[in-house]
Amino acid sequence: MPEFRTEIDIEPYEYVNECSKYEIKELINELRDHGYLNEDGIEKENKTLDDIEFEKALMKIESHRQYLSLEEEAFIVNLSKRF
Repeated sequence: MPEFRTEIDIEPYEYVNECSKYEIKELINELRDHGYLNEDGIEKENKTLDDIEFEKALMKIESHRQYLSLEEEAFIVNLSKRF
């Protein structure tokens, strides 16, 4: 049986120019979720696997804050005060 493949070469600027504001926000969120951008939308370079794993853990804690006990939340807040 024959096998067919189609490739489309789209430059990033071409894709972005065709996106709606909503789609741009979704793209930024995806880049953030995958560790390519930080919360300020700035590209992160030279990240190690440990950096990526740590950031994912922090994002997970932040997005599930409502499930933390008061003691866990206090621990995190006190830990952050060290810096």
